[in-house]
Amino acid sequence: MDRTTMQRMVLGLWIAAAIGIVAPAGAENDVYEPNDGPDEAVELRPGHYPGLAALDEEDWFLVWAIPGQPIQATIDFTHAQGDLDMELYDDDLQLVDDSTTVDDDEEIWFLPAEHGAFYVVVYAYAQSNNVYDLTITGTGATRYTSAMTLPPMQWQPPVGPLFRW
Repeated sequence: MDRTTMQRMVLGLWIAAAIGIVAPAGAENDVYEPNDGPDEAVELRPGHYPGLAALDEEDWFLVWAIPGQPIQATIDFTHAQGDLDMELYDDDLQLVDDSTTVDDDEEIWFLPAEHGAFYVVVYAYAQSNNVYDLTITGTGATRYTSAMTLPPMQWQPPVGPLFRW
């Protein structure tokens, strides 16, 4: 566990204990658990993923990118139930974008220069716990297509009549 994660956990536990923050009523781990680190990241395609939960851990999701096609991820939640934040890391686990507002949603947008894997990370700020909906748009890549470079299509219409009688 790195220093930043440890600091978040200690601060979050202290704040949660001090003011009595608990998970929203009925909140349970979601179907993608365990996905608490890059080795457990769940691969997602573009789409809407409702009913996820950030409960005392980070949620890691893997998306594949194609150069020139943006990666966009949005989480929607009720901030009054707990603050969530989101980060985007490249395959080398270098932070490339983040969203840390105090609104009811967070959004990241990044235009990759090369193909590869990227990690969307959702976490509860100060261990405040919450449920959220995640939407991934902007990349239709998979682990296979992200490694391929396709030439531009050079279709030419046929010359002459299409049918002969």
